[in-house]
Amino acid sequence: MNKTFTAEQNLQQQYRGFINTPQLWFGQYESLTQFELPELQTDSYAGEPIQDNLFLGKRSERFLENLLQQCSRYEVVASNLQIKDGKNTIGELDFIIKDIKTNTLIHLEQICKFYLYDSAFNTEPEQWIGPNRKDSFRQKLDKLKAHQLPLIHQPETQQALKAYNINAVDCVQQVCFMAHCFVPFSLKDKSQFTINPKSVSGSYMSLKAFKDFYSEAYAFAIPKKTDWCVSPEHHKEWLSKAEAILTIETHLKENRAPLIWVKHKVTFSRVFVVWWPNA
Repeated sequence: MNKTFTAEQNLQQQYRGFINTPQLWFGQYESLTQFELPELQTDSYAGEPIQDNLFLGKRSERFLENLLQQCSRYEVVASNLQIKDGKNTIGELDFIIKDIKTNTLIHLEQICKFYLYDSAFNTEPEQWIGPNRKDSFRQKLDKLKAHQLPLIHQPETQQALKAYNINAVDCVQQVCFMAHCFVPFSLKDKSQFTINPKSVSGSYMSLKAFKDFYSEAYAFAIPKKTDWCVSPEHHKEWLSKAEAILTIETHLKENRAPLIWVKHKVTFSRVFVVWWPNA
């Protein structure tokens, strides 16, 4: 958290960062339908308090629920619906919502990701990988299609939906897939991608490239992951290049790629510094 903000102010900055996070595509991608986000009524979070340690994915679900509750088009019928087989939880439906405009029930899954482009892989969904190389766009697409969306048709889910007088066959399935994407610092042509161009939010580089490119005229900040969606211009406390490098080196020793906010006079940018070879 930015120490110049209260916890409430920081939460509001996180929410504004969330609503400004681009959707990764529009319409269809493979067999998945992107949810049509409602027109923004307000940029303020008015939901239940959120614990500071709630991780980014769950935090984005809370933010989306707030957005849905503030619009007139959608009604949230159920959220974070736990599906159980006896005492065991076998999955969760993020949302069941009703589109008032079309009188349609929607099973909606929320995703908020950070991806870096690595051309070493064969197809574009494989090439968008997590900052620490532990996940990818391809893996998430496959998980959605193989597990998260089919879950609604399981007998245990049908039983859980009875409490809402809902039959799974009456629900259409959509995803709200939001992402910030980062390309190699040396890449100039960004027109090759099939994703929403507005999703490209910055670049990434090695520590050596970071040291070589940035001078002492730049200032830096290293946000915690729950602040990754926040716009850098709202930050107040900045580090020198030497101070930033010390923190970056600590992250890289643990194979963790930190997101860096960069300030130069009145301009701001986002950069990941990665630990992988050949970055």
